[in-house]
Amino acid sequence: MEVEKRPIGRPIVWDEQKKEKAFESIVDRITNGESLRQIIYDADRDTFPTFNLFFKWLSESKDLAYRYAQACEVRSELIFDEMFDIADDSTKDIQEIELPDGRFVDKVDYEHIQRSKLRIDTRKWALSKMNPKKYSDKVDITTNQESINKPVDQKEILDNITNILNGGSIPKSGE
Repeated sequence: MEVEKRPIGRPIVWDEQKKEKAFESIVDRITNGESLRQIIYDADRDTFPTFNLFFKWLSESKDLAYRYAQACEVRSELIFDEMFDIADDSTKDIQEIELPDGRFVDKVDYEHIQRSKLRIDTRKWALSKMNPKKYSDKVDITTNQESINKPVDQKEILDNITNILNGGSIPKSGE
């Protein structure tokens, strides 16, 4: 049994059953797309733990940490899918406005289009931080599929410099 001390009010006792119920509810809500902050920030402290206690639970249990990581992975897939929904939704991109003479014309709502772009870019950035192996931009620094971080051959460099100083040309890679 764990007691959560609080600066104000009575301490909250977390027995295993209450802890498991709270954790399961948090994980379920995360897999439905909510953030941990949304769930815990204004939550009833008798039902949900504080951030500190929640992360303490994770640090003390590999099983809870694994379940939380799995829930976050599912949430990232939801966020990824949501980007397509945002990109495909053009319902508010064009507004019909009435002119003073009573005619109706279509007007492009650039603010809505930019807001949609911002929403997608924010999600892309967040995904790259949540799961960088899967969602970040990868920069592969190679030359002809060969790593450029190979050891430097000092003799080869001196030979190339001597060749250039003697009027020769710069050798091509691999010569």
